[in-house]
Amino acid sequence: MSNINQNNFIEFLKFLERKHPQIRFSSDKLDALKRIDNQQISQYLSLVYEKFSLDGSSEERTFTALKSEEELRKNTEYITPDVIEEIPRIEPVVPVYNLERNYPEPTPKVEVERVTPTYNVEQKPLEPASKPSVEVERTPKPTPPSNTTPPPRTVSTDNYVAPNHTTRNVFFIALLGVLAYVGYEFYEYQKLGTVYALSNELIIRDSSKKDGKFLGSADLFGKNMDKNNVEVPTTSELKLYSNDLQGGYYKVIVSDTPFFSFLFNNDEGYVYSKYFTTDKKKQDLYKAIFEPIKEDYYELKHLEFAYRTMIVNAIENTPSMKGLVLKESCDIQPVTAKKMPLRIGQEQNKDRTVFHALVQLSDGNYYSIIANGFYNVSQVNQIYLNGEPMTNPGKFVNKGKYFEWESCDKTMTARSNGQPFDAFTSEVVTEEVPEEAGL
Repeated sequence: MSNINQNNFIEFLKFLERKHPQIRFSSDKLDALKRIDNQQISQYLSLVYEKFSLDGSSEERTFTALKSEEELRKNTEYITPDVIEEIPRIEPVVPVYNLERNYPEPTPKVEVERVTPTYNVEQKPLEPASKPSVEVERTPKPTPPSNTTPPPRTVSTDNYVAPNHTTRNVFFIALLGVLAYVGYEFYEYQKLGTVYALSNELIIRDSSKKDGKFLGSADLFGKNMDKNNVEVPTTSELKLYSNDLQGGYYKVIVSDTPFFSFLFNNDEGYVYSKYFTTDKKKQDLYKAIFEPIKEDYYELKHLEFAYRTMIVNAIENTPSMKGLVLKESCDIQPVTAKKMPLRIGQEQNKDRTVFHALVQLSDGNYYSIIANGFYNVSQVNQIYLNGEPMTNPGKFVNKGKYFEWESCDKTMTARSNGQPFDAFTSEVVTEEVPEEAGL
């Protein structure tokens, strides 16, 4: 979990400025950031890490370590020379010993005369002992073996011994141990969380860095289109090792056989938490809203996550739009097309602090949605064409300061009258009819 909150957020941003010269926050920007909550702080830091290719967890650990060192310096009392002079001098006490001692007089030595005793021993010569008589029994000579074959040996049931079953028992115990281990790992696997994709063409890497090796991809609808216009199945959800973020990334399993991947501890990957959620209901909401254009891979490819989120937030938080979804595409372009008009108009300022989305919903009306850098919707306006609600299916082209709109049947074009892009003026496109030649 991130240690950056409202108490140290501004100080952490100043720390990033000192450490990375390319990062600068104006005083107005810092004053505005003082008013955001902890959830928005986490989202904003994810944007900063992504923009400047930073390892968020490393930066936060360094900042926390520096703060801890400063606190240690503040709370540590040092003894200065002035304090040393104030300490009273204590003279050492030298004990005095009386060196005149009365030792006891040594005991005088007593001379002891050794007396060697004499013995009167009368020695007699030893008589040799008589030898006992021993009778030797002679062993008869062995007879040579005969050439006859002995009868075969028969084993009765009375003296039968069963074979040793040690090997079989060891194998059985080892098998039970393996099954117990697999069962425990499967239990742990069942407790793993799940992360769900909220966008398309999401990359899974082998590390929590942008230059990590590509391992796979994930999509909101579990399928995508490659450069050859061939549909490629992907995944819309992944097994999650932990809810704790690592520098803004989730650690996941990416194998086609997730349990064995977890069992043998391989095929782990990392996904950017900004485009994933642990809430299945949230993914279902995104799927429902974008379901009508799920086959329009060109539109989905160019639909940034910022516009997806602000459209969802607008529908969820505007009572009159509750339950609406996107209007279906009027035509589908190949995924390799270049700079084609889009059903959803997209525009943002240079600092990515203000976003505009122009979209037609299932009620037939067009809406202009405005959101801030955290995708929180600040304004929703219905779009009017020549003073009447715009309802014809069409597509947008961003011209910088204004939008051009063209109907899907190409019979009408219109141009916005400036921000908030909620008023368009149109001209009907008609084909010129050639004059009839005189008779």
